[in-house]
Amino acid sequence: METIDGANCYAQVICNDGVKEYNEGKVFWSACYVGGRQFFNDPRIGEFSITFTSGGRERMDGLIDPILQLKNVGDWMSIDAAALAAEYNSYQSCDAGIVDKDCYDGPYFCRNFWDRGVGRKRMWECGVPRVGKALGSPDDPHHLDSNGPTNEKGYAPGQCGIHVTHYQKPDPVKDSYSLEIKLFDNNEVEIGASGRVGPNYSLGSKLPYTVEVRTGAVDADPVRFAYAGFEWDSNSPNCKTGAYDSGDRDMDCVFHCD
Repeated sequence: METIDGANCYAQVICNDGVKEYNEGKVFWSACYVGGRQFFNDPRIGEFSITFTSGGRERMDGLIDPILQLKNVGDWMSIDAAALAAEYNSYQSCDAGIVDKDCYDGPYFCRNFWDRGVGRKRMWECGVPRVGKALGSPDDPHHLDSNGPTNEKGYAPGQCGIHVTHYQKPDPVKDSYSLEIKLFDNNEVEIGASGRVGPNYSLGSKLPYTVEVRTGAVDADPVRFAYAGFEWDSNSPNCKTGAYDSGDRDMDCVFHCD
């Protein structure tokens, strides 16, 4: 988020898949004034808005103090970028020994910059989660959880996840592999689970099709999956698979789920 000389509002969203700019030419931000709330929609973080809450004649430092809000985070919960940036600035002073107190190591989600070489240029950066993801652990004071909409079947479509614990055969001569399976929707909400089953299993859930899970013949064989015509295994790029430890191994895969 950025302003110059109390105007020229600008924002960009930066994700792993690229940068999207909002008001690149500094002319299409209709609410670029104190208290004006501008709305946007980015497919990666969903609908969001920015409101600059201070500035004008009574403030010589331009248009400042942005409030960032995302539809999927707390139903338009206010994120006070200036206050969060001030917390980070306080930490920097603490870490440098300028102030004598215990330093909180974060995480810190916002920071600010003053570019005095370009008029009154003010910039704020804040980390926010993609739709269906979370930022920070639940015990962090500024934990942010972005929940996308659910459909009529009761799950959030998009990218689903499956977690499998793959148990080795107690007796390789006579026993079979077993599995424990959990299924998650795009909001990382559990929508199906199996208990301990195996060696193969068809997992029903809120999804319109079953997820097929099949083990191999020996420990080195990958676990195979299938959903709605899409097939993959635990060695595929969309999976992360750990090594066997104390008789089992864990794996997490993602797949598209409409």
